[in-house]
Amino acid sequence: MDQINYEELAKEVIRQQETQKQEQAPQNHKEAVISVLRERTAIHQQLPIQQAADSQQTTETIKATPSQKETNLPKYADNAPLESKQKVENLITLTLEKGLTYGVEQAAKADPFVIDMYHDALAEHIVAQMKEKGLI
Repeated sequence: MDQINYEELAKEVIRQQETQKQEQAPQNHKEAVISVLRERTAIHQQLPIQQAADSQQTTETIKATPSQKETNLPKYADNAPLESKQKVENLITLTLEKGLTYGVEQAAKADPFVIDMYHDALAEHIVAQMKEKGLI
């Protein structure tokens, strides 16, 4: 059972996109969702939001391989350690079963690479669901 309040999250994403339009180049839906997830994770980690965003930059340079299987994970996860991939899959499952707040709280305890993969994977799912529901 999917315990994510997509309507509430869609409002946050739209608000995030409007803020970004005023400050710099606009974000696409996935980037806005990732930004919202980073903010929520930073709260649970008690890190400055910019530090949480900076950790993303190191993982974006990993190259994806063409053998990416159908999975919840982002394309660059092919090169990730199996343990990291399993942690992210478990976090996604927890989030969908127990809700976004619980999932983010659990993800905040992980290492930055796992957190970034979690944000990317969850953002893909959330954007697809919000589009399916006509929220964005």
